[in-house]
Amino acid sequence: MLKSRNIYIPLLLTATLLVQGCAGLIIGAGLSAASIAHDRRSIGTQLDDTTTAGRISIAMANNTEIDEQTSISAQVFNGTVLLVGQAPTQDLIQQAEKLASALQQDVNTDQKASPYSITPERRALLNTIRFAEGTWKDGHDLGYRTLYGGGQFEDLSKHPERVVVKRYVSAAAGAYQFLPTTWQEVSGRLDLPSFSPEHQDQAALHLVKRRGALNEVDQKGLTAEAMNSLAPEWASFPTHSGRSAYGQPVKSHAELASFYSKNLQTLRQGA
Repeated sequence: MLKSRNIYIPLLLTATLLVQGCAGLIIGAGLSAASIAHDRRSIGTQLDDTTTAGRISIAMANNTEIDEQTSISAQVFNGTVLLVGQAPTQDLIQQAEKLASALQQDVNTDQKASPYSITPERRALLNTIRFAEGTWKDGHDLGYRTLYGGGQFEDLSKHPERVVVKRYVSAAAGAYQFLPTTWQEVSGRLDLPSFSPEHQDQAALHLVKRRGALNEVDQKGLTAEAMNSLAPEWASFPTHSGRSAYGQPVKSHAELASFYSKNLQTLRQGA
């Protein structure tokens, strides 16, 4: 088994390392089964792992030598990359290892706590999320103090973690209706010391980026594709079919697109 940082590569070198390769493949399969049966990762960690694995798979597919001469796949669990498959030469194994290592470093850099800049497009998106989640409050900061169900809380030093029983039972709070577990995970990753409006904005943009919608919004605005990407994060956003990902009340594509467009125009005029 080749090891580099936290990347493990149990690969089969065709005709030369058959026994070692087979053992490696068993190890890889065992890890996958264990991860499915006893997955204690947070949703955020699972998303990060999926993002890393996807980037590595795309990069290997774009590498002609690796794509045509090997059958290597990437699995990621708790940030550890496992490359499993067959390669005819040691050189190709090393190429795959270097590629996976570089991409993993890129993902880790992306996840560090550097602040997200607030452009008019991003502010309009944040405001649209508030509109969809029922915390817009005509743009007032009251939205940042809103509990699920519409009640208010005062202390912005931390997430209130207050369970509210309405149509549903939820402890969601703030302008973007963060669940306590989501806030704990994201605030820890970004090192956010409070539940202030500024920190809520940063956490929301991080979730948008993690769902793969930030670049889409930056370049094209709030498209139907971006809404679909955000639907698993915010139940009020529609999937491609126009429904909530969770069977809850949902805004239409037209409603959100209209609000976003008008809000963006207002922001640009005031810039």
